Amino acid sequence: MAEDEFEWDEPKRRANLAKHGVDFDDIPEAFRHPRIEDYDHRHSGTEDRWKVLGYVKGRVVFFVYSERRGTKRIITARPATRQETMLYFRRFWFDVWS
Repeated sequence: MAEDEFEWDEPKRRANLAKHGVDFDDIPEAFRHPRIEDYDHRHSGTEDRWKVLGYVKGRVVFFVYSERRGTKRIITARPATRQETMLYFRRFWFDVWS
């Protein structure tokens, strides 16, 4: 299977980076680590969207993506909240010691 392809709207990437400090260009790294994905029922009216907690550049981030013709389109990204970070590490970090 080929490596995943990613895309995004470039002006939105720059705005997102300025506002949240998370670069869409870094999000593909999250797909190389364990992640928590959940279908976004609330925002999937015109396309299927997925909410994700993933690990990027040494921190947990929350992001949303859709799939278009086999390409993952990044919609938004931000640092995870404290509660989201705790959920992520409870799921993956502490399981190592079980």
